[in-house]
Amino acid sequence: MVVQVATPLSADGLRVRQFWLAGTDAVSRAQGAEPADVFGYERQIFEEDHPIVENQRPAEAPLDVHSQVHTPADRFSITYRRVYAELLERFGERR
Repeated sequence: MVVQVATPLSADGLRVRQFWLAGTDAVSRAQGAEPADVFGYERQIFEEDHPIVENQRPAEAPLDVHSQVHTPADRFSITYRRVYAELLERFGERR
């Protein structure tokens, strides 16, 4: 299991600190899932995504999921954006 958490370091959100937590147990280790291997795999995925994310325009992905085409693999990000939009609506700055 891998948990990834990010927090902004700048007001514009262009600099972030990312934390990774990787949990393994005796069963996963017996199947060859060493922590260094799990971390290396996750790092590889993120390094492949960096050029895409850094060149995305506009910088923020729209919260409206209907403005894009999605695949089943996007289920997590769609749920995240829906919940984030709900939190902004409920607790966001009133203008």
